[in-house]
Amino acid sequence: MKQVVSFNTTSTSEKRLSPFIKKLWRIMNDCNLQSIIHWSEHGTTICISNSIMFCKSVLPHYFKHNNWHSFVRQLNLYGFRKVYHFNIAIDYASGRQETVWQFKHRHFQRDDEESLLLIQRKLSSYMLPVEKEEQRYAPLMADIERRLALEEKQFEEMKRETQSLRQQQQDQQKLLAKLMKEVVSRDGT
Repeated sequence: MKQVVSFNTTSTSEKRLSPFIKKLWRIMNDCNLQSIIHWSEHGTTICISNSIMFCKSVLPHYFKHNNWHSFVRQLNLYGFRKVYHFNIAIDYASGRQETVWQFKHRHFQRDDEESLLLIQRKLSSYMLPVEKEEQRYAPLMADIERRLALEEKQFEEMKRETQSLRQQQQDQQKLLAKLMKEVVSRDGT
């Protein structure tokens, strides 16, 4: 017998279940969506037989987007893997063929709601707590800051030298103009 989960309670286990997994479980157990998304025969695999309709009608209803790639990325972040079988769904009325997308997770199965708590989002280095990241990179950051301070000091020195050289050049141009004027005035007399 198929079990439909409402997730209306606020039990401790419910609070720990991620919103993505809650929504995915609701989608999989929604009888009205069986023509678009359903369980495999054994209840171990998610089968999406109409990805276009899934993006147009299911994703915007449950998520804040209708992007197939974002949905697949979320599945991957939670450890779901694409099942690589050659699966074609044929709509005999229209004669259209579509790929049946299949995804599997060992803890996401039709009659095993309790195992949903074992599905956790993968942590990657960019998701580590800030304190750990700061500790990890502290020596490197200190070296970079020291080098940056040295570069800034050298830049300021070069800036002052450049200003001094520009001033010398202007003074020399003024002197040269004055000398040229004097030479022209002597030759004219």
